[in-house]
Amino acid sequence: SMSDIYNIIGTRINENGEILDQGGIDICSSDNDQHDPDVASDGENYLVLWTDFRDEKNMIYGNRISSKGEVLDGEGFPISKDIGSFASVIFDGNNYFAVWSEQYAFQSYSVKGAFINKSGSIIKFITVAEDINPYVQTVKPRAAFDGENYAVVYSGYSGNRGVYVSILSEDGNFILENTYIRGSEKFISHPDISFDGNRYLIVWSQYSDNSRKTFGCFMNTEGTIENKETPILISNSDGSMDNPRVSFDGYSHFVLWEDSRDDPDTTDLDIINDVYGIRISVDGNILGKEFPVKNNEHNHSYPVLNSDMNGKTAILYMTDERSDIYDPVKINGKFFVANPGDTCETSFDCSSSLCVDGVCCLNGNCDDNNPCTIDSCSVSGNGTCTNLPGNEGMPCIDDDPDTFNEVCVNGECTTETGPENDTYQESNDDSDISTGNNENDPESNDNDSSKDSGCAVIVL
Repeated sequence: SMSDIYNIIGTRINENGEILDQGGIDICSSDNDQHDPDVASDGENYLVLWTDFRDEKNMIYGNRISSKGEVLDGEGFPISKDIGSFASVIFDGNNYFAVWSEQYAFQSYSVKGAFINKSGSIIKFITVAEDINPYVQTVKPRAAFDGENYAVVYSGYSGNRGVYVSILSEDGNFILENTYIRGSEKFISHPDISFDGNRYLIVWSQYSDNSRKTFGCFMNTEGTIENKETPILISNSDGSMDNPRVSFDGYSHFVLWEDSRDDPDTTDLDIINDVYGIRISVDGNILGKEFPVKNNEHNHSYPVLNSDMNGKTAILYMTDERSDIYDPVKINGKFFVANPGDTCETSFDCSSSLCVDGVCCLNGNCDDNNPCTIDSCSVSGNGTCTNLPGNEGMPCIDDDPDTFNEVCVNGECTTETGPENDTYQESNDDSDISTGNNENDPESNDNDSSKDSGCAVIVL
């Protein structure tokens, strides 16, 4: 918004990163502030949720947008029953599932949810968790769907300060209720969750070594935390890390966060953040190194991302280049679209985090230790290694100490001449091959240092 009132504006972006709605889509410009939007798609339309102060109290509102950018529900429709904030929404293939933080009494908050059909009608309300924390800013629930059930993560205080999870069926029944994942005596918040087809990855921010770090852990579909006592330290940056987000792109989990490592002066209150990212395999291994999505002298914050299941990830973040507090901030974006088999410049470009010979590869090393093959990551093979016959006729060395003068033939290191070869059997002379002495050669003399020592030397 260009005034002191915040509204909800959107735009569609095609797969090439082109802005389709240059003037923006006016999703909601009702009285008072609207802020903190989230969006999901059902393949035909979009559902946008946000926090709305039009009735002089925060409520969760929604609006549907067509694939052509048309606003379908006027100024939007109310979703929450009481004071609500920090909504997020996903689509499960049939319906939308929304979660948010709701205040139902003075300093009493809960995590609420609702199933919403494609027409924007609410099917069912549910209570995910009650009496979480009197400080609503730390709750911020996020959800993921595993094909059968929904996992909702949130932070707050419910007996212990920390990150919690609940798992619910499509009917809204609890499979796992308000379960404690990880805690901290200091700050711990901003959890997010993704599902890779087998396990969930949960990430969050917490104080560690006098700064905020981003951690993660895996959880199976039954709610068992697999590395609860030893969570993954996603990055050991010297800076403070906050607001992590995670999405699964079909190959790996893509994690983003704010990072102040490049701030020249972290002692002041005006911290300059950049956006960094890293990929984590479905096996829980860190793929490559963390990499800057955006880092320069300006402040970059509030990263969000969304991935398809084909390795494409869209990232948005806010950039503050203002010289005056009333100047507008910018929303910038970036696509990571290099799938296995696509061309790349660095490993950061690849969903597998492996750039081999300019191709995004599923394997980090295509070397088969055979000097008679050409090793490469195949574009036609969708990022798999190929080891084709090559170096024909070139000298090579095999693993047999009794052979020499080997050359490459049809992808194999083959002995062209050796002890068993006819070249060495034309003479019946009793020759000592190991020393080069021939008893039938009068010029052969052990004391003649000018004679060949019998060592075969191959220059490659």
